[in-house]
Amino acid sequence: MHMMEQEEHNRKLLRSALAVSAPTLLSRIFGFFRDMIQAYYMGTGRGMDAFTIAYTVPNLLRRLTGEGAMTAAFIPVFTQQKKEKSIAEKLIQKLGNQ
Repeated sequence: MHMMEQEEHNRKLLRSALAVSAPTLLSRIFGFFRDMIQAYYMGTGRGMDAFTIAYTVPNLLRRLTGEGAMTAAFIPVFTQQKKEKSIAEKLIQKLGNQ
C-alpha cells in the first residue's frame, strides 16, 4: 500500500473501533449510574436481591437465545444430527421440555 492508502485504512479502522467502543463505554457508565440509583432507593437488602435476580435471569436467557450465542452453537449441531432424524427429534424434545 502507498502511504496515503495506509493512512486512510488506519482512519477507517479507528472509526470502526470507536463505533463499537464508544456506545459500549456509554452503556457501562449508564449502568453504573443505574446501579447507584437502585442502591440509593432500594438499599442492599433482600428486596434488592430479589429485584436483581428478577431482571438478571430474563436478560441471561435473552443473551443466550436472542443475541445468537445459543443459536450459533445449536444450528451446526442440529444440522449435523438432522441426517439421523431420530436424534434430531430427541434433541428438540429435550430442549422443549426444559
